Amino acid sequence: DKDTYLVNENIFRDTDLLGKAKKETVLEKTEKEELGVNNGLTVIPFNLSDDGKTLRIRDQKYVKISEDIAKTAVKNRKDCNDLKVKYTEEKKPFDGFFFNGNPNQAKLDAVKAKYKELQQKIPECNFSI
Repeated sequence: DKDTYLVNENIFRDTDLLGKAKKETVLEKTEKEELGVNNGLTVIPFNLSDDGKTLRIRDQKYVKISEDIAKTAVKNRKDCNDLKVKYTEEKKPFDGFFFNGNPNQAKLDAVKAKYKELQQKIPECNFSI
């Protein structure tokens, strides 16, 4: 609901740095109506903007987004990663180092053109082609 804030430092990862399943951090309100994280002893406060959409923790800034936006971003990232894998596999037979030019250059260029077009259909998908 509008009074619940979850902090997820990276919505694109399912695990933490140790490979364990990651959970969002639930923020709590302090007695001064500030948001913070409970460390077991006290609630460490963070700075929340007046509109409730921006959270600052030290030098980091988090922006509140809807669940739908988060799901779309994760889906787009997955689709982009899958496309990159397909591109790498499809260009492999035509790519390499050649002394007198690449005899497969036209085929390689066709694969690149195909994946540049597909890449543009996925928001924020930009891998090196």
